Amino acid sequence: MIENLDQAEERIQKLLSPNEADWKKAARIAIEVQDKKLYEQQFNSFTAWVDRIAQKCARQPSLIWRHIKASRYYLQLRGSENLEILTEIKAAPEALERLEKVKRNAPQPVFEKLKEKVLAGEATVRECRQIEQEYRPEGEQLRRGRPSKGQEGCYKHLGNWETVDVKAVNVETKNTDNASAEPLSRRQIATTIARSLSINLVNWTCECAGMNYPPRNFKEHTEVRVNVGGIRRRIDFLAVVRWSVKRPKEIFAIEIKSCLSDFEADNKWIDYLDFCHYFCFAIPNDNSELLETIATTNSTAGILGVDFNSEIGDDLSYPVYVIRSPQKLEGKLVARVYETLYERALGWSGSDRLGDEDEVQ
Repeated sequence: MIENLDQAEERIQKLLSPNEADWKKAARIAIEVQDKKLYEQQFNSFTAWVDRIAQKCARQPSLIWRHIKASRYYLQLRGSENLEILTEIKAAPEALERLEKVKRNAPQPVFEKLKEKVLAGEATVRECRQIEQEYRPEGEQLRRGRPSKGQEGCYKHLGNWETVDVKAVNVETKNTDNASAEPLSRRQIATTIARSLSINLVNWTCECAGMNYPPRNFKEHTEVRVNVGGIRRRIDFLAVVRWSVKRPKEIFAIEIKSCLSDFEADNKWIDYLDFCHYFCFAIPNDNSELLETIATTNSTAGILGVDFNSEIGDDLSYPVYVIRSPQKLEGKLVARVYETLYERALGWSGSDRLGDEDEVQ
């Protein structure tokens, strides 16, 4: 029980020392200082007190804030106000912080599965950071939370993207209080499909190419920009595979479509056929209208279905099925793709910067 500010500071300094380093107990004391307004004994605001205690502990104030926010979010997840349970936290504070952002932007099943792993201490900070970045609203990293021009005073930049008709995708939420999840946005669908393609890459590339053994080497890339007639086009998902040292590398180009209107509004995918050896559309598995339209549009393209109605895996991906295998293409211009990937690896490619004026998606 903390009775005064000096006592709180003394205990926090000890808890954040290299010998003890117990952030959970330190965060609990800081929360007590805030809730009981003990900081008012010497300071005008809680923020001012956090700055002072951070200086005393030779820590950045942002670190103290992270510990406080992570602890409060843990209490929220557990539905409790009992500070005693903070000692039960198994996750790192950044993992909890990233989880809160995932909840705002990712589909409900993704959040629920990640929450389960975080609370059990099975999710690494790296995994949480990667998933949060995958579902982060486009351009948010550059704006650092600020609204884009024309969006001042509204909340759309925080993740309220355009949603797709619930008839197109209806994801059931497993093991939650809700019977079903809210309709997903196009970006949420596309991001989830891309993640599922990445996790299950070996299986669907083998089936598409008719191979009975996995590739020796493989690597996926997202949003690869190639030059077509002086205009840069963006390939949603691209996989480079090498089956063996005796076989040449092959490129799989994937165009992700979340719904029928998304497909009908874009015919630039035709330009991609020369940039790969196999071309596929990746769509929600149960969107029969979209499937039928794609199937009758081009016989060369393969069709990959991502089953959003299945139980989401521990790797936060859904199963990927090859609905129709693609035909083998000549890949006349694959050298341009390799050049783009080479420049990306070196950090030379200006085409990877979002917002290029001459880019047409």
